[in-house]
Amino acid sequence: MWHGVKSFFHVIIVFQCVLFVLYLLGYKDIRKSSKWLLMLFLIMTALTELGGTLSHFLELRTILIDRAPLSLYAYYPFKLASIPLIYLYIVSLTHKDYTFKSNHLLHFIPFLTVAIYIPIKFYSLEPSIAKTLVENRTLLEGLDYDIIKFAEFFQFYIYAVLSIILIKKYRKRIKASFSTVDNIYLSWPYIVIWGLICWKTLRMTDYLLYVSIEEIDIKILYLFYIAGEIVFLIFISLLFLKGLKQPNVFFGIIEGTSKGKYEKTAIPEIQRKSYENKLTQLMEEEKPYLDPFINIKELAEKLSFQTHHLSQVINSSFNKNFFDFINSYRIEESKRLLTKYTPQEKTVLEILYDCGYNSKSVFNTAFKKQTGLTPTQYREKATMKVA
Repeated sequence: MWHGVKSFFHVIIVFQCVLFVLYLLGYKDIRKSSKWLLMLFLIMTALTELGGTLSHFLELRTILIDRAPLSLYAYYPFKLASIPLIYLYIVSLTHKDYTFKSNHLLHFIPFLTVAIYIPIKFYSLEPSIAKTLVENRTLLEGLDYDIIKFAEFFQFYIYAVLSIILIKKYRKRIKASFSTVDNIYLSWPYIVIWGLICWKTLRMTDYLLYVSIEEIDIKILYLFYIAGEIVFLIFISLLFLKGLKQPNVFFGIIEGTSKGKYEKTAIPEIQRKSYENKLTQLMEEEKPYLDPFINIKELAEKLSFQTHHLSQVINSSFNKNFFDFINSYRIEESKRLLTKYTPQEKTVLEILYDCGYNSKSVFNTAFKKQTGLTPTQYREKATMKVA
């Protein structure tokens, strides 16, 4: 029964991965590098799951042992190709001009090592012995199996950590250039990484229980394995549904324009003070912060400043990054409107749109960070003072 259940999940995941790849092939308006890296990840995943299918369909397994025994181990190397592909996919999302380079092939050394080692071991044995080992599922056992599994898990978590660090750095960089980050905040790659972490952690738990407890109930191992498959199935389903609704989420992440605080020559103090005054005047008179999509480049053009000069003025004179600087004005404007209008005259939702926000959650977070209160609490407190 358990073999049948595992096979069912393998088949469903293979089907979804193939369907997803076909969908991506038909989608043209995207970054080619991101598209192909994501597609290759799905293909490697499908091949890995297909290997699981071959292992658990007993009738098919019997046929393959007689005709092509090595095919039952062909999927092992693909496990070591998936996570580098996801890492490079995230690199492509966070770097506008990303291109695949020859040195990126170094990421696939573990994949190539296992892909070469398995056939070498198989053909180094007598055919009858090799076939028997495959039939007994012991071609890779003991130290061989443990090393491959260790490489699989170690590689996965290393790349997962590197991916999270990369996303965090990019999120920080984005704030230096954009005033609205709810739609470019890279929540998408976080979903990808944490979804994979949940799945792989269940797989690792299954393996650790297997090697550490000699007389463990096989049903427990099957439950962890199937739980991992369910998590991965949900993950792939969410990817596909997200792609159908918002295909640009896979490839449309905006590249920030700011590369650092002071990469250019620092402006003189007198000039900085003049820039500060001009900036303050513009913010108070023209209120550019009411534009939900204002970014540092556009604001610099309004002031006839160099972008890096404006960044330096905001950092040095106001001790803020661009995101916090713009939002400080938006919050002050929202406070004014919350005090001026009653809930019947203007709702909180209407006010947040009037102040340059297009996300209620982002507005609430920013407002509470600056005031210590939610917008509703602030309005109630202001009303009580007036009364």
